[in-house]
Amino acid sequence: MRAITLTEYQTLEKAEAQVLDDEDQSKRLGAECFDQLLEKLTGNVNNALEQRFFKVIPSKTTRGFAIQANNYVGFYKISDRSALEILPKVYSETDLSLEEQRRLLLKMLAAIYHLNVTNIENVNLGQMANVPLLEIFITLFLNQVEYLCNRGLRADYQDIEENEPFLRGRLLIKDNLRLNMFNHARFYCKYQIFSENRPENRLLLSALLKVSALSSSQENIRLSAKLLPNFSQVAESTNFYHDMQQWQRGPEMAAYQQLESWCQLLLNCHPTLSSGELSANSIMFPMERLFEAYVQATFKRTFNVDAHRVFDNSELTNTTTYLASWQNNERPLDENCDVFVLKPDILVKNEEQTVMILDAKWKLLDENERRLNIKESDVYQMLAYAYAFKPISGNLCLIFPKFERFQQPVMFKFNNSADQPEYRVRVIPFDLATDEFIGITDWRELVALDH
Repeated sequence: MRAITLTEYQTLEKAEAQVLDDEDQSKRLGAECFDQLLEKLTGNVNNALEQRFFKVIPSKTTRGFAIQANNYVGFYKISDRSALEILPKVYSETDLSLEEQRRLLLKMLAAIYHLNVTNIENVNLGQMANVPLLEIFITLFLNQVEYLCNRGLRADYQDIEENEPFLRGRLLIKDNLRLNMFNHARFYCKYQIFSENRPENRLLLSALLKVSALSSSQENIRLSAKLLPNFSQVAESTNFYHDMQQWQRGPEMAAYQQLESWCQLLLNCHPTLSSGELSANSIMFPMERLFEAYVQATFKRTFNVDAHRVFDNSELTNTTTYLASWQNNERPLDENCDVFVLKPDILVKNEEQTVMILDAKWKLLDENERRLNIKESDVYQMLAYAYAFKPISGNLCLIFPKFERFQQPVMFKFNNSADQPEYRVRVIPFDLATDEFIGITDWRELVALDH
């Protein structure tokens, strides 16, 4: 399989040859694969995922079309012959090599999914310069599954209700009368079996089947084929989200701890990153959400002040804040009159009081522009946060990626009357290469109560 490596917003051109050699490193697709992807993007069939990942633009080199990657990163398999690896477009003082870009994306995913960083750091990316990111994922995942299979899959007692030819367990009288009134050779029973067909193993089997279909590495294909017989008593998961909610944790499930995160990543069922639509031929992540989640993880690791708690937006579900509510029975069909949910990416609280609010945006700013290209909607959103949460420090922060034309923090304040509190918004560059919030040496300064 030929894997083409792109960064966000890079363009694919169509080659004249139907099929290109696997060693061809150009940003061109063979005509056969290009037409196949183009048909998905422009055909009558609604391919919502492909249309989210890519878009069709006029070619700059030919009279036809080109295909441009959108702001999704990950791996997309077009056919058995071609695949696309898409990496983040990250600014750095020095040009990042492909190996360094892969390591950066691995680092981000490791922090978000709580993967074993030691294993990832030990992957020798210098020897894997031409290996797609997906194969690194698959190698690490299969090593974890092999370790689990060597220790043995966990089994559990499960309740079964079946119409059996013999009495087994407890007879369900009402159901038995309904189903077997004229068939006395059957018994509708409820009984328990000790089986490995539990949610955790169903998800692992689904992930194994997916990576074995996606992988182009003979070593990974052989290892997945070796591991599959261990799941002979396990059925494939039919509902990833439901089974993920049933995932059990505890000392007896210690061998499964890392595998939960790998299943979330490989099956695209992370609670905040996935979009609810799954694809068997891709592992793709929206870069906006990936950046937001990574800033949350980095801030939690960096910020450490006694008596303060840091909440990300996934932890604010039970304490939802609304900006407005319908009045005078304007919406009689709705039991809940609250509307317009407010969920900042990061909320810093001291006991019950909000101290500071942060929001991350995957957008490129420009210091040469009067408003730095900050969208008005982002400013209105921060004003709504200030109005609803009333941070007692008066500080709100907008985090944007560090870029060639945005390397120093700036600050603006909302115009207010004398009897209103003063709120300031700091616009801070975040360096993905170094995990540094530029210009912020101590977060205590931003939560200080003295203005």
